[in-house]
Amino acid sequence: GGSWNLWSFIPDPTPGKPNWSATPGFRPSELKMGAGMHADRGWTHTPGDRRVLIAVLDSGIKWDADDLVNKHFLNRAELPKPDAKCHGAKYSEADPYDSNGDGIFNMADWAVEQERTQVPKTACDPKLSDKNGNGLLDPGDLIATFSDGKDDDNNGYPDDISGWDFFRNDNNPYDDTRYGHGTGEARDSSAEGNNGRGDIGVCPECTVLMVRVADSFLADGNDFAAAAIFAVDSGANVIQEALGAMNRGHYADAAIEALAQEEDWIILSRDRELLKRRGIRRGAFIRAQVPQEQMREIVARFQLAGVAKPFSRCLECNVPLRMLSVEEAAASVPPRVRERQRLF
Repeated sequence: GGSWNLWSFIPDPTPGKPNWSATPGFRPSELKMGAGMHADRGWTHTPGDRRVLIAVLDSGIKWDADDLVNKHFLNRAELPKPDAKCHGAKYSEADPYDSNGDGIFNMADWAVEQERTQVPKTACDPKLSDKNGNGLLDPGDLIATFSDGKDDDNNGYPDDISGWDFFRNDNNPYDDTRYGHGTGEARDSSAEGNNGRGDIGVCPECTVLMVRVADSFLADGNDFAAAAIFAVDSGANVIQEALGAMNRGHYADAAIEALAQEEDWIILSRDRELLKRRGIRRGAFIRAQVPQEQMREIVARFQLAGVAKPFSRCLECNVPLRMLSVEEAAASVPPRVRERQRLF
């Protein structure tokens, strides 16, 4: 039971069965491997960082998913500052959007309920209310309230307050068919932990940007390509998707090529035609088809075994990490982190 796909261990056998060898279908090698992807071991290094933005390109979001409601990216450039009535005890003029002073701009800054364990339901800003009637304050309510048809950040997407819908070409990535696939993907990567509700994501402290590209998990390749460019231009560090495409146009390859040039990516692919494009300066054709074998191939090809140093670089800007004194880190970390930690 539970989030077994995240565990690095096999739980105790069920009552009445002395060991796992008594369970039909169980393989002894699994006891050593663990049940899942070992996310719990990764959390001992870091649970993530709200500055790391994961763009989920999928079927959109159910705004009433309360384990994600405080994780959504909010675009300051398209929003007014929350009303002064929202200012909490830790509010600082240094960041007028962060009403509760926790170092994060999210839906809690618009609500009376500003603690992690609380679901934002009551607006502290008199301009805002539960416009979509789902029982909570969510980015859909901000979109309904503050959309004015202006492209305040001049990126070509007016009122992109919290993502974009490339399927219907509007500024609300809501999953209006309630298909749920995109919401599930967002939960897998980004669901908040330690809040007393829902599951936990692999990166519980990362921020999520919802970008709708289809009404299911089958998308138009051109919509996906446009969405990928939008996501990177919006600051996404990771693009997450679990989709198939109805078509394969040159636009999708051109988008990957453009992003590879802009971000200086190494493209790993089984698509030879993609790797032949002139803008792909560094790439590798992956021969293996099984994920574990693909990883071994990549490690061997780029000779990573002896040089890889996990968690030695910033997940946002890729520069080497170094130790900071408490004084040096004070301006860059949330108050609660500053209170609990002595090493940065």
